[in-house]
Amino acid sequence: MSRPWFPVLRLLILAALILAGCGPRVSQHIEESRAAVEATRAAGAPSRAPEEFQVAESALKESQALLAAGSVASLLEADYRADVAEAMAKSAMASARLSTDLARAQAEAQAAKQEAERARAETERLQPQLRVAEGVARVAQGRAERAEAQVVELKR
Repeated sequence: MSRPWFPVLRLLILAALILAGCGPRVSQHIEESRAAVEATRAAGAPSRAPEEFQVAESALKESQALLAAGSVASLLEADYRADVAEAMAKSAMASARLSTDLARAQAEAQAAKQEAERARAETERLQPQLRVAEGVARVAQGRAERAEAQVVELKR
């Protein structure tokens, strides 16, 4: 009569073994995800990529709650949520870096634009002086040519 309980007992033992083997790995995976989220926080992602960072934090909290539940299904879901948290943390980190790089590039472009404006203004300011200098150079060239012609005439 105790025979019908053997398959159920086997399943319970199998589930216990699976839980015993998966729990530490999932727990370690959650810790790795937590480290990724914290590194992202330190890099300034909450202000530069708030949506992605919020999703990463939420997924991390969900994975921790599911780990505490302890069932096989919740362990698998906790592992999945830890993956989501880590991926979103990495995405937020990349977005934050891109945002920082974009801000830096915009500032450099603005500085270059201002420098070009200053150079254009300086060029416009010097144009009249250049025209005067070219006129003086033409007059001096004419005098030099006449002087050379006189020298040639005097040598004859």
